[in-house]
Amino acid sequence: MFHGVRALDPPSAVVLRTAAARVPRAVSGLAARTAGAVPCIGDGSNHWALVHVDDIAELYVLALNAPAGSVYAGVSGQNPPLTYVTRALGQAAGCPGRIDSLTLEEAVQRMGPIAEAFALDQQFSGAKARRELGWTPTRLDALAELAQG
Repeated sequence: MFHGVRALDPPSAVVLRTAAARVPRAVSGLAARTAGAVPCIGDGSNHWALVHVDDIAELYVLALNAPAGSVYAGVSGQNPPLTYVTRALGQAAGCPGRIDSLTLEEAVQRMGPIAEAFALDQQFSGAKARRELGWTPTRLDALAELAQG
C-alpha cells in the first residue's frame, strides 16, 4: 500500500514511502456503489497505515532538504484494524454497520489486483522522518475523518 516516489538518479534520491492518504476515499466510493455495504477483505484484523494528505504534503516539503539516499516512511502512526476502517467508511457511505465480508479471491474478482494491497497487514512508523526531518503529523483522528466522509 506504499506509494514510493523516487528521483531518476538513485544515488542522489530521497525516497518517501507514504501510507494510504487517498485510498480511503476510493474505498468509500466503492462502498457506496456496492449493495449498500462496505467490503472487508478477510476477518478485518489486518491493519492499515493511514496518514492525512496534508501531513504528507508537509513531509514532501521537508524531504527536499534531506540527505541524498535517505528513505522515510510517511505514516502518522495510526494503524487501525480494517474492521475499524470499514465501520468508519460505512458511516460515511450511509450504511453504518453493513459490512460485506469477502475472501481475498472474491475481493480480487470484484476490485482487481488492488484488493491484494488492501488485504496487507500494514504497521509502520514515521519515527525516522520525525527524528531526522522534524516532521510532525497533526491530523491524527483518521477514523473520525473517514466517518465524516
